[in-house]
Amino acid sequence: MKKWISIMVIIILMISLVACSTQVANNDESNETEKKVPTVTDVNGRTVELPEKVEKVVVTGVGALRLYAYAGNMEKLVGVEAVEHANAIGRPYTTINQERFKSLPVIGEGGPQKGNDPEKIVTMDPDVIFTTYENPDELQSKTGIPVVSLSYGNNAVFDDKIYESLELIGLVVGTHDHAKEQVAYLKACETDLKTRTSGIEKEKAPKVYVGAMGSKGAHGIESTRGKFIILDVINANNVVDQTGKDGGLMVDKEQILQWDPDFIFIDMNGLPSVLEDYQNNKTFYKSLSATKNKKVYGQMPFNFLTTNIDTAITDAYFIGKMIYPEAFQDVDVEKKADEIYTQLLGKPFYEQMKKDFGGFKNIEWE
Repeated sequence: MKKWISIMVIIILMISLVACSTQVANNDESNETEKKVPTVTDVNGRTVELPEKVEKVVVTGVGALRLYAYAGNMEKLVGVEAVEHANAIGRPYTTINQERFKSLPVIGEGGPQKGNDPEKIVTMDPDVIFTTYENPDELQSKTGIPVVSLSYGNNAVFDDKIYESLELIGLVVGTHDHAKEQVAYLKACETDLKTRTSGIEKEKAPKVYVGAMGSKGAHGIESTRGKFIILDVINANNVVDQTGKDGGLMVDKEQILQWDPDFIFIDMNGLPSVLEDYQNNKTFYKSLSATKNKKVYGQMPFNFLTTNIDTAITDAYFIGKMIYPEAFQDVDVEKKADEIYTQLLGKPFYEQMKKDFGGFKNIEWE
């Protein structure tokens, strides 16, 4: 009897082991199935299911293609917005890649007003769509294609959302190591700029004003920006911060006179408007200390289809060198500009910006 009981126990144990093995095998098979459906979490916190392989990509939305140019694989791009076929002055990423862009079909007009055409996107049959400033769920619903949201964040230069976006692009299209290098470089620039000026007391620093800032076109000297990241990162004394306002705003000439900044930087895209205004308001311009002391300079325009991050960082180095020459004495701004363009876009570009806008220089009204 004991012998039969022992045999039964052995049989039961064997059946249990087989059942467990089958369950583990099924679980492994289930896990393998799950692995075949990769997912990413985009900058909006959306979980996006991706195809196993991403070979064809469409990028839409203001500034989205710039981020892709920094971190992605251009060979996987299968369509672009019409704005990328048009005048590319002031957009280094477009000029450098324009031959490639013009060889691709159009997926919509693009720009801040017209956007994309979902029907045209579908005809490209992309595996993934990257987008900025658009409703990703709506676009995904209309096309049936996974949509990954990107973002420039709040300050559009040194921002965690930019870093997150670049790494997302790399993860999705297989250029993650390259994307991480780009993020590391941007962070290194930010650290370098901050470190050079960290010991300077802002309240005792020269007063700085940046005018003719572009926003949906060129503007005069009254167009400026409060809590301006390019000035903040170099610890500059931005007189506009006294208003308590953040972002782009217009100020009166009388207010600029009251501030009487030591340094004035003019966005070179708006310089023609400022020079025209000078002819009608010479007394105002000549009354400024920056004019009297020859401390009016031109900076490169960076706001074309949102922020050209490369040009904006170059401006930060230029402004830093002008107002804090000792802290930036080892920096050749033109060489630094080409280093930045080459790192982010693969080619130097300062000479083209100089040709188009006049380069970094001292400005005299007459």
